[in-house]
Amino acid sequence: MSEFLRNAESILDGAVTALASGGQPSEMAILVGRDGVIRIVAEPDWPLDALEAHHGARMAYRVSGRDGRVRVEGRCGGASCLIVADPPASMARRLLAGHVRAPNVPLACLPPAAS
Repeated sequence: MSEFLRNAESILDGAVTALASGGQPSEMAILVGRDGVIRIVAEPDWPLDALEAHHGARMAYRVSGRDGRVRVEGRCGGASCLIVADPPASMARRLLAGHVRAPNVPLACLPPAAS
């Protein structure tokens, strides 16, 4: 997995942890410069690509949260990603209904079904 995607996943994990501990993630942009310097912009009102260009960032991420859902949008040159974490109760309902498999668990690692 690339550094760009690992960063996006780490940012999402941090925001989900903050939400689980009672915080509400505020909207922010996280910009990683070509020299590795990290800049955080609170409540950015510019599009992510404009922030990336204006600050000369190598990687740019936007974190937002609403109604228990956390979202991380990322850009790195021509690549982009969007990762969303649903509220735990919503995920549990979908898992119990059989609509999704457990997140981050390869199918090969799931226990065999009881007979």
